[in-house]
Amino acid sequence: IKVNFDPDEVLEKVRKVLSKEDSKKEKMKGPRRHVLLVEDDDIMARMLARKLEKANYTVYSVGSVAEAHGILEKNVLDAVLLDILLPDVSGFALLEEMKAHKQWRDIPVIIISNLNQHSEIEKGRRLGATDYVVKAETSPGDLVKKVNALFKN
Repeated sequence: IKVNFDPDEVLEKVRKVLSKEDSKKEKMKGPRRHVLLVEDDDIMARMLARKLEKANYTVYSVGSVAEAHGILEKNVLDAVLLDILLPDVSGFALLEEMKAHKQWRDIPVIIISNLNQHSEIEKGRRLGATDYVVKAETSPGDLVKKVNALFKN
């Protein structure tokens, strides 16, 4: 079978189909949320940031509390993912500071840590964390689901 077609016409049809798909995806995703990721393990930070970006989040990734302050002061954030063991100050100290700060207190914070002792989890919740996730027991995909759940209202 011999078929005659115009390559430009085919390309135009493909563009239209792809354009419709992109439009559908954007409508499904909803508003772009802004997440601060405070994680000093570079490999973990890149992996989590990539997963969150694929889920339509804008991610500010930093490795210390000092850097986190800079992002908190200059941006409106929808959520924070916070490691506890950081090179400069404990993530618990940042959480406590956030919950005492008028502009930051309502930002949901999910602690992401490998500290899985009951006392550490209770401390995080007592200080105001929305959730406490043990990194070794949670996949990046499951963490994205937890972030998504913050905005399901």
